[in-house]
Amino acid sequence: RRGRLCAAAAGAMASWVTWTSEALEPLLMVETWREGHAQLLDWGGAFLRTLQGSESLAADHAPEAVGGNRPWPLALFLELAAIQFVFNFIMRACIKPVVRRAMLKVTHKPRKVSDNLVDKFAQSTMEAIFYICYFAIGFIIVRSQPWLWPSENWWKDQPDNSQIGKDAAFFYIAYGARYFQCFVMVFLETRRLDFLEMQIHHSVTTMLIYLSYSYGFVRIGLVIMVLLDVADPPLHLAKMFVYFKDISPKTGSACSAHKFFALVGDILFGTFALDFTFTRMMLYPYVVWSVTVELYRSKAGPGPFDFFDYWSRIGTKTVVCVFLVWVLMFLQIFWWQLLIKAIYNVFSGGKLKDNRSDSEASDVEDSDAAENTKKNR
Repeated sequence: RRGRLCAAAAGAMASWVTWTSEALEPLLMVETWREGHAQLLDWGGAFLRTLQGSESLAADHAPEAVGGNRPWPLALFLELAAIQFVFNFIMRACIKPVVRRAMLKVTHKPRKVSDNLVDKFAQSTMEAIFYICYFAIGFIIVRSQPWLWPSENWWKDQPDNSQIGKDAAFFYIAYGARYFQCFVMVFLETRRLDFLEMQIHHSVTTMLIYLSYSYGFVRIGLVIMVLLDVADPPLHLAKMFVYFKDISPKTGSACSAHKFFALVGDILFGTFALDFTFTRMMLYPYVVWSVTVELYRSKAGPGPFDFFDYWSRIGTKTVVCVFLVWVLMFLQIFWWQLLIKAIYNVFSGGKLKDNRSDSEASDVEDSDAAENTKKNR
């Protein structure tokens, strides 16, 4: 038995090595990178023309999915990931000194303006910029699609009729590249309590984008992209105001700034809570139902849902996609319970803070404790 297990493990390892070498081989060819850069200019140009309103969304198509598989533009994906990573890194470096000066003007206790706090503010700023831009662009692309509603259209002639415009394809690849660079960037950020969940989310999202693009299920992919980006901008904007609220004086002539930061932060957090609950705990479960049931019905025809016939009807590749969509659903439930805890904490008279963080409030609290200790001495 041990020999058979070793042989099976060796066979699996050999298959993995073969697959990895075949996947990485194109990256070693100069022509692959030239093709990826040409796609960046071609598809990116179509994308910009769409945003300007000068070109139809379906006027120019990306390569079709042949035999249920569309070629994944790996070089373009890595190039877009590198561009967004460098942009994110440089912008954070530019934001930090400006934020530090602004915080020092607001607070009467310079100790509160720690490097960790400035890093978090820069991180939230870039997250807000990314989410706002991607949601706005995704909304422009999705809203005019003829298949947007009813949800049965998400699966009509899919994946056989898998045409996608170069503009939408560019957005699709850029979206996946964004989460790939997020996966890398998280290792460089302040470690949070949900580090593992965030990495699972980024990995699952990137994998879903790859699979849905390759197998021709881009309609539902675009819907999920737009739906899950709605709530994030007010969250990160709220955190930015909360950071300033925590360091601003609560009494004296400058207390009006503290009240302003607190009020705006509470309004933005309330907006986030409503958006999150509506889009991720009400609308997204409907998407999960559509992915599970309506997709099956599009293959099996009208009739009762047959769980035992499910796999054979939709195929292994699609089953993997459905499983990953469910993984995202459970992650939304995990984050929603953190949101409920934060809301309960506020109504219990506590402070509004990010429950995911090991030290979200500790930057300010530690500086206060150190100062009190110094006074007591």
